[in-house]
Amino acid sequence: MNYWYINTEANDFEGESPDAKWFTHGRAFVSGKEGVNAEKFARKLHQLQRGDIVFMYANIEGVVAVGTVLERCDKQPAKCPLVYCLPRHAKEKVQEYQAKVDWSPRLRDPISPNQVRAITGSFGRQAIQRIADPVAAEALRAHALQQTERE
Repeated sequence: MNYWYINTEANDFEGESPDAKWFTHGRAFVSGKEGVNAEKFARKLHQLQRGDIVFMYANIEGVVAVGTVLERCDKQPAKCPLVYCLPRHAKEKVQEYQAKVDWSPRLRDPISPNQVRAITGSFGRQAIQRIADPVAAEALRAHALQQTERE
């Protein structure tokens, strides 16, 4: 099992994180421009294996959810994009890739970037980044579980 940060790329949505769609559809999403960097991001998402733990990161807010990968990305662009479906995405030839993720339980409050750094010793800003230290990742996961929404 590996641990990963994955960014919701709120910057692509005028600062509004699309994390609600991630929860609704039970997926993690990445995108890239056809013929430019789409395949690179598809390969990155494909690295996530069934059972891996994923920390959903929203720009500025920090970690907003923890999930478990249920199904790998097949490295094929989505025929019907669920997140990258704005008219400008089509115009810019943005391709969306998906991996199935169980995003439960949800966090009541985000874990700020400063808190993440204090717990893990570092914080990545890439679209998808493996967390190399499993002990630090488990500490972050334990902290997140203390922040979960109560039913």
